[in-house]
Amino acid sequence: MTKYTGTAMVAYLAVTLLPFCWCLTSGYVSDHSELPEGLSSVEKLFLGKWAGSKERLKWEIDRKPDRSFEIVMEEVDPTDPSVTYHNYATGEWSVRGDSYYCEWKHWVGDEGDFSGIMIEKVAEVMDDRVVTVSDGGSKNTELRVEFFQMPGWSLKKE
Repeated sequence: MTKYTGTAMVAYLAVTLLPFCWCLTSGYVSDHSELPEGLSSVEKLFLGKWAGSKERLKWEIDRKPDRSFEIVMEEVDPTDPSVTYHNYATGEWSVRGDSYYCEWKHWVGDEGDFSGIMIEKVAEVMDDRVVTVSDGGSKNTELRVEFFQMPGWSLKKE
């Protein structure tokens, strides 16, 4: 099994993750200090346990009322389909207008340390489904789940 390290890892992340939904913005408040204390009605619908998948990527995310989140992701290596990367991350999230913001603070797993801000357009929010759209037009659909099933949650203790 090949694992990326150092410069190769940065290049790998830039090529595979960034086109999905990553972009930086100077208008984003990274410490959430300027957000209202309470959650908006839309943010309340984002709370709880969700699971999503697309192409080579699967994830489970738990969004909490204090705007923190935990996420586990599995991604198949685009150059070697026999290799799957498992990652666990934490951070902060919010919804502002029609945009969903997700700032990665702590990351452990096969793909090393990564931090950044993801911004996606909110396309649909229901009690059991959330759909956001990345900059490239890729839809990200999450379904509400009662419990998590992915093995990557074992990375949480690292």
